Amino acid sequence: MTRQLSPTEAGIAYFQRIEPLIEEMQQAIAVATDISGQPKGRLRVTTSVSFGLKCIVPLLPNFGTVYPELAIELLLTDAVVDLVTERIDVAIRLGLLPDSTLIAQQLMQVKISSKL
Repeated sequence: MTRQLSPTEAGIAYFQRIEPLIEEMQQAIAVATDISGQPKGRLRVTTSVSFGLKCIVPLLPNFGTVYPELAIELLLTDAVVDLVTERIDVAIRLGLLPDSTLIAQQLMQVKISSKL
């Protein structure tokens, strides 16, 4: 003897309402995880002027060759930028991160010269 389950009217109504949402989510996931696995689109990056010119700009030609479908928009500024308002994806800063909700990852050690 096999057991059968049948949804309630509320369960059927619930499923009918969420089914289009599930399909939308699956389509969004498919778009976000491109089949090629290669990054593409626009990446907005900000860093200080001196670090950007010395360390980031020289890397851009090779980076563009390796990731041809990824456009880097580089904002070089020594001002504190509102990352949300400016829609910044990555901010590279020197020094310690003050208490915040941001996530920091050390990329390299920098020796600061006392000479001006």
